[in-house]
Amino acid sequence: MEYTEHQQSLLRKLEQLQKDEGLSLSALSARLGISKGALSQLFSGSYQANPQKMFAKLESYFGVKDQTRQTYQESGYADTSISTEIYDIIGVCQIKGGLAIAAGDAGIGKTKAAQHFVAEHPNNSVLITLNPCLTSIKSLLRLIADRIGAPMERSRDALWYSIRQKLSDGTVLIFDESQHLPLKTIEVLRSFSDDFADHGQTLGICFIGNLETVTRIGSKKAEFAQIANRTKQKKLYTRSKIQREDIAKLFPMLKDGKRNWIFCITSHRHRRHSVAWSTCSPMPMTTRTTVMRGWWQWQSTWIWRSEMKNGKRPTKAQKKILAFYGFHPEDWLISKNTSTELVILHRYTERTRHIPKHRDTETI
Repeated sequence: MEYTEHQQSLLRKLEQLQKDEGLSLSALSARLGISKGALSQLFSGSYQANPQKMFAKLESYFGVKDQTRQTYQESGYADTSISTEIYDIIGVCQIKGGLAIAAGDAGIGKTKAAQHFVAEHPNNSVLITLNPCLTSIKSLLRLIADRIGAPMERSRDALWYSIRQKLSDGTVLIFDESQHLPLKTIEVLRSFSDDFADHGQTLGICFIGNLETVTRIGSKKAEFAQIANRTKQKKLYTRSKIQREDIAKLFPMLKDGKRNWIFCITSHRHRRHSVAWSTCSPMPMTTRTTVMRGWWQWQSTWIWRSEMKNGKRPTKAQKKILAFYGFHPEDWLISKNTSTELVILHRYTERTRHIPKHRDTETI
């Protein structure tokens, strides 16, 4: 079957993808959602049916990939005060062995710091991200074995020994989202570190997670006593520890005024902050700046709603009055409500306006 030039171009891109990522025909088939037989026939030119539908799938696949590359780019690591501390905690854990805990609010750079450490120490550090489905002893052991290339034994004890044999002196295992770990699983991880220590070697186990990680793993309760005693480092990070210099590093494209505004929002004790945008937002600068403008507005709206003592959200009737005078109800708070007028306060600029009440507005 003769293919058009465009169809041949799609097949060449497909072959290049298979080569670059080392995909088998089965793996490529699963990724594209095209049967292995049909894919093989497309490559050989022996596809019997009309190939338009298949090439449409390929075009859609590569179109999404190309658009993703143009729109998104992974932001690099920023050595903020918090991420640098977490990086150092992992390093000390690797050198001294034993257990370490680095926990705190979401979005402050914990995961980025761990990823950066592993990128710089690929031969003796392993990052494992947990989730609620991978917290049983066997599932976690299988996950570790898969990550370090240990033989996948069937029984738990054989799997433990397989992992122990594969791990080397001076290695650090980093477990992100550690708040999901139950006590029994933590004890198994501790046993690896203890066994290394018994043989005069070091294996670091670093737990990274939210605040619950410290309250559970670092607890002084009796059931956690052994773990707490073996925890050589325990650090807790909150939004209040974010520095102005961190904002400058995370948002170099912004002017000082906007950086200060972000800092005011991020240090607000009730909100998850914008560092999450900087550390995980995979957008180019122009797109990220546009999104941040809307995000600032959203965040400041929340702060006004939670802390504005001199204003309240307008009622349904008051919204109608605001709209009657051409004011957008979502941008204004009611500062004062008398029988003759409404005093309104702008959520973002603190500008005030006096709106008279009269018969026209009463009948809206």
